[in-house]
Amino acid sequence: MGEDSLKLKKLVCIGDSHASFFAGKDMIQKEYPDPSINAIPFLEGIRLGPVLAYSLHKENTTNCGREKLFEIVAKLDKEQASILFCFGEIDCRFHIIKQAERQGISLEEGVRNCVDSYFKVIKEVKDLGFDVFVWNAIPTSYLNQNPEYPHYGNHQQRNLCTRCFNDMLKSKCNNHGIVFVDVFDALVVKRLFTKEHYLFDGVHLGQIAMPLFLREIKQYFPQIKLPLRRRVFSYYELIKVYSLFKARKFRQLIVNKVRALQKDWYPSVK
Repeated sequence: MGEDSLKLKKLVCIGDSHASFFAGKDMIQKEYPDPSINAIPFLEGIRLGPVLAYSLHKENTTNCGREKLFEIVAKLDKEQASILFCFGEIDCRFHIIKQAERQGISLEEGVRNCVDSYFKVIKEVKDLGFDVFVWNAIPTSYLNQNPEYPHYGNHQQRNLCTRCFNDMLKSKCNNHGIVFVDVFDALVVKRLFTKEHYLFDGVHLGQIAMPLFLREIKQYFPQIKLPLRRRVFSYYELIKVYSLFKARKFRQLIVNKVRALQKDWYPSVK
């Protein structure tokens, strides 16, 4: 992959709802074929719907992920566009752990089955002559009760599954000369808890994380930059979010102190 040849190309990011991140706004984009509202030059996010990495290679699935993907690819000029795959978070959040338990296999084997299926399509698109990139699955939400985004297992189990998924997928990408864009470690603490201030709705990455992505792709796409106004806003947004995060921790500290006092004064209080 010649880096100079990428400097005038746009990067088209195709995936599940997490592809909305690349449109440059804190909102879930409309589902293809409805157009996305893209705010960053040379960067485009296209949301296919709740498509699984595992089933992307299959035809006639409920969400028609494969058909939508190749319909988009057929419209792209490989001389003017590169493709970034963005799938896997749904698999890691729900399906892999559940299927591993049901089938009586290890988590690693469940992840491997998913990655092998996903990579078939990645390689298929690469073999068409496109410059292909792959985005990591992001860490999952703390939320467990949102019916729109079902979860399986506890928070750390899901993030352990996600890390395993990313490690296996990265290894496959490296073996085939495909760039794997990885910011996972920047989004979690050491014990694999998600840094929730990066999620604008509790599930999807907010634009506060965009500088992490741009840093990773800068050598390939130096033309992709935040507009100056957005760069200034992002700096102050970061300060604001950090302040809110500290304030929340302070409030929780006060709540814990009050509860401790209540237990001392009124032992029946839980």
